[in-house]
Order: sequence, then C-alpha cells, then structure tokens
Amino acid sequence: MDTKLLIDFLSKLGEQVSSTGQEVFKIYIQQAYATGITDLVVSGVLFLGVCLFAFLAFKASKSEDDETQIWGVFFSLIVGTILMIVSIIFLTDGIKEIINPQYYALQDLISALKGAIK
Repeated sequence: MDTKLLIDFLSKLGEQVSSTGQEVFKIYIQQAYATGITDLVVSGVLFLGVCLFAFLAFKASKSEDDETQIWGVFFSLIVGTILMIVSIIFLTDGIKEIINPQYYALQDLISALKGAIK
C-alpha cells in the first residue's frame, strides 16, 4: 500500500471523527439540559407532596382524638421532612445541570469512555 494513500485515508478519517465528536458532545450537552429539567420537575412534584403532608399534619392537629392527633402529626411531619430533603437534592442537581451542562456532558462522556476501555 502506498504511504501517501494511507496518509490521505487517515487524514480523511480524522476529519470525519472530529466532526462526529463535536456532534456527540452537543448531544451530551442537550442530554444534560434534559436531565436538569427533569430533576427540577421531580423536585416540584416532591414539593407538592410536602405541601400535601403539611396540610395533613395541620388537619390531624385539629382532630379531637388524641391518638389520631399525635400519630397523624408525627407521620405527616416525618414523611414531609423526608420528601423535603429529597426535593432539595433534586432541585440543587437540576439547577447545577442547567447552569453548567458542559461539565456534566464531559463527565458523562468520560465515564462512557472509561466503560468502553475496560
């Protein structure tokens, strides 16, 4: 095989891989945006659950039965607190992914390459 022909083939292949790599990175950035938006939506839904359990705790506190009042408030506050913590975690992750999607795209790309190498 002629050396010049091999060099031409490798340079054409390099150009094609370069343009493909840029497109793949753009797709990873769009995926990071989508993940961020999904995290924000999940955070909002969880916050609605927090509001529901806060309402149930308020309603249970007005109950005339002492046992219902104690357990209703206790259960509602425990579940509401857990939902609030999870909601805050999703909210912060979503905000970070929307503000800096390139970082998360690069992180995903590196982990994908590490998995392909192993």
